[in-house]
Amino acid sequence: MFETVAAKRIKCRRINRHVNDRRLAASQRRLDRFGYSGQKVIVEGDSFANVLLSYDSFLPGRFFDDDSLAAYRLTLDDFDVTYEERNRNALGQATDYTASVTTFSPGSTSGIDHSIRVNDPLRLDGSDVYLLGNGYAPRITVRDGNGDIAYSQAVPFLPQDSNLTSLGVIKVPDALPVQLGMIGFLYPTAAPLPTGAFTSNFPDLLNPMLSLQVFTGDLKLTDGVYAIDTADLTEIAGRNADTASLQLKPGETAQLPGGVGSVTFENASPNAEADDFSESVSRFASLDFHRDPSQGWVLVFAILVLAGLLTSLFIPRRRVWVKVVDAADAQRLWDTRRGLFFKPVAGFGSRAAYRGDKLTKRVWQDILAGDYVAQAIVAPGERIIDDPKAMAAEQTTKAMKYDLRAYTYDGMVQWVAARMYQGQTTNFRTPGGGFAPVYSPADGLGRCSSRENGLTCTGDAEASAAAEHASYGFLLDESSGVHAVPPALYVAMTRGEATLEAMAGQTLRLADWFVRLKGGAPDVVINETYSLVRFDAQGRVDLAHAPTSAQTEAAVLDNAAWPSAAERDRMRELLFADAKTAIASPSAAATSITGSHCSSKAPGSCA
Repeated sequence: MFETVAAKRIKCRRINRHVNDRRLAASQRRLDRFGYSGQKVIVEGDSFANVLLSYDSFLPGRFFDDDSLAAYRLTLDDFDVTYEERNRNALGQATDYTASVTTFSPGSTSGIDHSIRVNDPLRLDGSDVYLLGNGYAPRITVRDGNGDIAYSQAVPFLPQDSNLTSLGVIKVPDALPVQLGMIGFLYPTAAPLPTGAFTSNFPDLLNPMLSLQVFTGDLKLTDGVYAIDTADLTEIAGRNADTASLQLKPGETAQLPGGVGSVTFENASPNAEADDFSESVSRFASLDFHRDPSQGWVLVFAILVLAGLLTSLFIPRRRVWVKVVDAADAQRLWDTRRGLFFKPVAGFGSRAAYRGDKLTKRVWQDILAGDYVAQAIVAPGERIIDDPKAMAAEQTTKAMKYDLRAYTYDGMVQWVAARMYQGQTTNFRTPGGGFAPVYSPADGLGRCSSRENGLTCTGDAEASAAAEHASYGFLLDESSGVHAVPPALYVAMTRGEATLEAMAGQTLRLADWFVRLKGGAPDVVINETYSLVRFDAQGRVDLAHAPTSAQTEAAVLDNAAWPSAAERDRMRELLFADAKTAIASPSAAATSITGSHCSSKAPGSCA
């Protein structure tokens, strides 16, 4: 199977997170069945008792019981709105809403004061009380033709625009001798339009006015609170009547045509100054009462989901890239073939190898009949390298694909190399393409050798025993001097993070020996790689101007970087000789690197 135990655990974690997500949603749905959501419009000074009949609208859960309603009473004491008055670009926009309420418990005569704001609900006996909306509720008093008060209450008017031009309906079924109906528009700050109509140009009460259309007839009372059917009614004041719409300021009264009564726009603040209308009309607040028993469980499952996610982030993912092809998995492998590569077990190179997206049914049958393995296709990595030939075109770098190859013999790795190429494969003609050495720094393998001969490393004994291979580097100068280079120092130099001032301006030969370790110490040289390295005036490795064999007069037939026999013996002595011998008999020709300097980009990387 493609999945290891670790991969199966990852899949289980994903399934567990999915199950937790579903449990989270399912538990919330189940527990919501025991909750409810209700809405109520309350005018300043009015109270609300938490009983079912007090709600304007109510949505119970499937298993809701009236007895689950907590017993309390809530009074809206004041509703305060602050409007922007200085910024012309935001003139009239509300900057704050505050509903001041008092709550009373059963049998209690003293209440508790609270404030409700947008996104700051009131938590009350297991329920959350949210502020949904607000508006004006002018108090209207209607007297009938007999002079009796037939209607007197605050009527919530619904806002129609940002300046709170509001629409309301008044129904007076008890008026005598005829029923009265009215459609009203409230303008908080009335301003006339060229057409003769009115609008509000600010939401606060600077110049309030109430305009009323009046109808008589059978109201029927089937249209709801905020609507009235005028089809069978007679308009006695308004655009289609002989009398114009009634226009009232707070505290004013108007007589209705035909002697059917009068209407008064009550002033909620009758003792205020004559030109002070700021408190002349009461406000209303629309509140939402929501009870959700699932909140505690939602928190529990949310924590479980988060814990599962964090666990998956800190556990490394693994995947098996190779699987033997067999008939049992034939259909699954065929279905996923586009992401696979098929190779014969006993093959080598690219002989009889097939990309899954190029397979035909006939070739697939041959693969099933043969001894093949399936490998997951992995896109090659990419490295940006210096391109000396492109400098004339002002292009100093180019992208090269690369992959790592471990060359083995008799079950053991003999050499690790990187193939650098563009296109599909290495053709050795692309500048910068071909094989490149792979450095496995001793510092990273947990081994220690002699510090005096330059082959330094760090780590503990357990890690040292576990290491199998390492790279060792040497710099060879023109006087046949051999300088041991810790791999971490060389890597830091190639990255521009370290300099060798003693080598400034020189072209040296670099030897990279890939060595098999035994007990953490060098045992056998597996592979030797040689190249030329140029240092600039500051002692940095100059990759852009690295010379080739043809560019040096000292070039031999095979390789200008190839060491002499004496140099090679000295490198072997540094690598394999006992540390005490190296210390007791130092050679002027074999020295460790001195005068190196590491930049702050990688502190300690080349120490």
